[in-house]
Amino acid sequence: MNYIQIGTGSDLILALHGFMSDHEVFIPLINEVEKKQPNQYTWLLPDIDGYGKSKEGLAYKSLNDLAKDILEIIENIRINKIHFIGHSMGGYIGLEMINLNPEVFQSFLLLNSHPFTDSEERATNRQKSVQFIERHGTSYYIKETFKSLFSVEFASRHQEVVENLKKKAENLPKLSIINSLNAMIGRNNHFDTLMNTKVEKMIFLGAEDTLIPLSDFGHLLEIFDEENVYIMPNVGHMCMFEATENLADFILKKLIK
Repeated sequence: MNYIQIGTGSDLILALHGFMSDHEVFIPLINEVEKKQPNQYTWLLPDIDGYGKSKEGLAYKSLNDLAKDILEIIENIRINKIHFIGHSMGGYIGLEMINLNPEVFQSFLLLNSHPFTDSEERATNRQKSVQFIERHGTSYYIKETFKSLFSVEFASRHQEVVENLKKKAENLPKLSIINSLNAMIGRNNHFDTLMNTKVEKMIFLGAEDTLIPLSDFGHLLEIFDEENVYIMPNVGHMCMFEATENLADFILKKLIK
């Protein structure tokens, strides 16, 4: 698994991308944070196997396997504590990491993510997607998926952002997408993991995120202190693009104290 490191500050932030993206989705957020508080942070940005600079890693791995790989990176570069940001599937992997080794975390942010398993309907839809991609390739699946990633307002005003991300996804190996879908189907429920951890934890969601509808997660306030829950209006599943400044402010106020 490849990764890049940006900055030389004393606080280390590990940001883990989600499904059909790579570490570059965090560049706008990093620029915003650095503009507000320059030279204070080191950013560690892995590319999950099958994506970005790890695109050749096409052997199937569970989310738990991927979590172990990232924890090994942390150990090899001799990091004691991290502030963690996990977007979508990256959050699912982070939950596996915190279950395996909570001591490495100083704080933990789920970004457009959650600790629950798929509903039966959601798992079935993912399985159908795998079967469709195996037969027909990824083009139609990617086109349809991208329709639900951003709020309608953002997608209409920032078509170039959406198209650039879509083009990158279209260049992914078919097996990368299939492996991720299967890994997400088989993921663990980490409600209890988050409930019981002593790590400072928080969650940042988009009110218009159709992939994580707020109506499904009434139990979140059982896990998170109310002041550590931020729901951004008029924002979909890609908060690092749709709410860059608000997210940067939240990170500086809550994730890093």
